[in-house]
Amino acid sequence: MLWVDNRVGSKELAPLLSKLGVKIELIHLEAADFMWEGNGPEGKLMVAAERKSIGDLVSSLQDGRLQGMDKEGDTGGGQLGKLQRSYDIVYLLVEGSYRSDKTGKLQMRGHKGVWRTVAGGMSEDTLTK
Repeated sequence: MLWVDNRVGSKELAPLLSKLGVKIELIHLEAADFMWEGNGPEGKLMVAAERKSIGDLVSSLQDGRLQGMDKEGDTGGGQLGKLQRSYDIVYLLVEGSYRSDKTGKLQMRGHKGVWRTVAGGMSEDTLTK
């Protein structure tokens, strides 16, 4: 069984996964886009995946949403902290193609294969770190 978050950004993949024969259930997940049960050396494990486009990854890094602080200023309040507290194993799935422009700024491939510089001026080197 694959549980898929029922919000925009996740639920659109449910029909495609179902066509591949994956048993799907749409539910509200507090953290993650997908969740499933796995088998570990000591028993059952809860596994999750967070799906991000290159643009969303950059944005969530820049505004602190991914790794940042919560509203009270405590660290670990970002998406990664929530994922790590909620699941035994976590995957971050990054979709898209990226490269550097001549100045080292990050570019991502957009619609129709057109490359565009990512807002915020992040470098490819910063992203890969």
